[in-house]
Amino acid sequence: MARILYASFDPVPGPKGASRHITALVGGLVAAGHQVDLMAVAGPDAPPTVAGARLLPFHTAPGGNFLARACAFGEAVLARAELGGYDLWHVRGVWEGLPLALWRDGAGGRTPLVWEANGLPSIETPAHFGAVANAPELLGRLRRQEEVLMRAAERLIVVSPVTASCLAELGADPAKIRVVPNGVDVDAYAGLQAGDRGPEILYIGTMAPWQGLETLVRALAQLGPPARLRLVGPPGKGWAGGLRRLAARLGVADRLALQPPVAPEMVPALVARARVCVAPLDGSPRNLVQGCCPLKLLEYMAAGKAVVASAVPPVEALVAHGAEAWLVPPDDPAALAEGLRVVLDDAALRARLGAAARAKAGTLSWAASNAKVLAVYAEVGVT
Repeated sequence: MARILYASFDPVPGPKGASRHITALVGGLVAAGHQVDLMAVAGPDAPPTVAGARLLPFHTAPGGNFLARACAFGEAVLARAELGGYDLWHVRGVWEGLPLALWRDGAGGRTPLVWEANGLPSIETPAHFGAVANAPELLGRLRRQEEVLMRAAERLIVVSPVTASCLAELGADPAKIRVVPNGVDVDAYAGLQAGDRGPEILYIGTMAPWQGLETLVRALAQLGPPARLRLVGPPGKGWAGGLRRLAARLGVADRLALQPPVAPEMVPALVARARVCVAPLDGSPRNLVQGCCPLKLLEYMAAGKAVVASAVPPVEALVAHGAEAWLVPPDDPAALAEGLRVVLDDAALRARLGAAARAKAGTLSWAASNAKVLAVYAEVGVT
């Protein structure tokens, strides 16, 4: 049994996919016999454990300066690591990984460091905060910090081949990189009673710029009634209001429903009732260069739903057009509308796509993902 410090500057428990990913992974580590301390953002009413891992909550007020909060989290992670006793440090971000790397280098420590590189601040920060795109000095500093962590970490875990290529192009040693796609709880979708609330299109996930939701609302306007759209998830930084205003201008407000996130156990039934599910990722660097592995797509697939998604490399690494999904060019409302129209109107096509998607999802379970992470640990001597 190893003692693992797993740190992530994400809310856990929380409504986003990162929380589901973290919960599934630490649960798998605990099931494998490891003792896990999970450091994450959490409120004062946070549970003492998450999936069997001890939760070490980092309390931070919402709002304020993001970078200041992120750096404070990194300092808290370092303070915990300095107490010693851990056989491995596993981090999800530069904010918490860089302080560990620098301290270990200076103190001559030997604790293995694994970076689960789900996102690069030099790419993601401008996507979250548009003004950062015009701050080359800050972006350069973020890139240098990423490079330090890439060199220091014994292994780099990424969720997509696109991310693996991105890190290699930035100078990471390809021999360190391991692709471990996200997973899905396939058992939670077994035996679902498929429903059909008519021509309803469902999107589940954060309302953020790179998700292509403006394109989706514009596509809804081109589809015309009776097609309608349901968006379920955290509203992001004002994005819900912006989508409502866009829908009003386009005359589709009565066909757009925005719903707050639901508990993870409620997602399967919600997905099962939709006729078509959608993942309209845009063509931004966050998707094309950095890459991702959309949990929503895996959840749609596990439910056996017909999916219309953007033909961007991270999606094409998971599904093929006309096989497990119907793919369309990103950032093109007319193409998205036509793709949705084809799938909404063809029951046989929906059945074929859904069956193939469900079969593919069976190979992408959290159990399979966790087994690959445990294999990475074994490579650095932690079993």
